[in-house]
Amino acid sequence: MTFTSVDHIVLACPDLERAERVFTDRLGAACRGGGSHDGIGTRNRILPLGESYLEFVTIDDSAAAQQHPFGRLVLDAIDRKALFAGWVTAGEVRGDDRARVQRAGVSVYLEGCLRAIDRPDLPIRLARPAEQAFPGDTPAPRALVELEVRGPSDPEPGNGPTRIVHRRTAQSEIRSCTILNHAGDRVTIDQTWAVR
Repeated sequence: MTFTSVDHIVLACPDLERAERVFTDRLGAACRGGGSHDGIGTRNRILPLGESYLEFVTIDDSAAAQQHPFGRLVLDAIDRKALFAGWVTAGEVRGDDRARVQRAGVSVYLEGCLRAIDRPDLPIRLARPAEQAFPGDTPAPRALVELEVRGPSDPEPGNGPTRIVHRRTAQSEIRSCTILNHAGDRVTIDQTWAVR
């Protein structure tokens, strides 16, 4: 199955406020929106990139997070000191492992969170109601232009504006993402950007 585009990148942040300050300073763009996810033990902030966005997520309640696939995904990334928890594509969500994520004004279904713990090179699928606003919308000229993943098999093909670079390796990981910032400069975000 082909996906239309990369919806967003999930970044795991032990200290959400500090991560927001660091990324805002380095990228020259402010986060907005976000909040606590109901019953999951996670909280997020959004950095819009036009047709995509960066989702910064932290854990507020480890016990609650351990009981939900998305919470477990973020907990695992934080425990491994990994910046990238996963990458998300928009599409149909029908599998047995689908999970609802909601907070004030937002309700989506995710599929593949638990698989992404072991295989971060493979995308998580997201279904968002058509009437719900897209969090990445911004008038600023920013974009997610490239995502580099490594793993034992090729990810599903995409035909959106984000170029997916795949390197075949035994170890599975999200290596980096490159964005076009407000000044038109390409900025590559990798593990060295992790805020601890």
